Amino acid sequence: MSMSLFRLINSSLIKLITPKLDGHIMNVATEGNQLNLKSSMKDNSKQTNISTTMPYLVGHDKKIKEFYIKLSEDGKVSDEKAVLQYSFVHKGIVDLMHTEVPPLFRGHGIAKILAREALDYFVKENLNMKLSCTYLQKYVRENPLPQYLEKIVTS
Repeated sequence: MSMSLFRLINSSLIKLITPKLDGHIMNVATEGNQLNLKSSMKDNSKQTNISTTMPYLVGHDKKIKEFYIKLSEDGKVSDEKAVLQYSFVHKGIVDLMHTEVPPLFRGHGIAKILAREALDYFVKENLNMKLSCTYLQKYVRENPLPQYLEKIVTS
């Protein structure tokens, strides 16, 4: 089952189809106004195309403590996913430990989307955050939003 969502981007009305992802959909995210991302990588003379004509869908699986984006290759959903993993270390403190994007899908802002969604979620939940992941440390340095900075703890 799917639902349709309409959104105005750059004065253009775009219809987004949002499929259900294992019952864990949290949000639909775009990187800026870019909706069409294309990349290619040659591996053993085989051409692989990555095409995304929709915004990335960010899922949140609370059971395994993971934010994720299922990725598509050649227009088909693959088994690969980008992840941001966390754990609870103390009451009210979450450790954001690891962010990973498969090599073929790097360079498209996917880690940035995961970072923003996770940080926004934990701020909304009023939880303090320890940033063990070096990518997330870099993301917060480059995006020093007050709502993030006031929730970050060092130990």
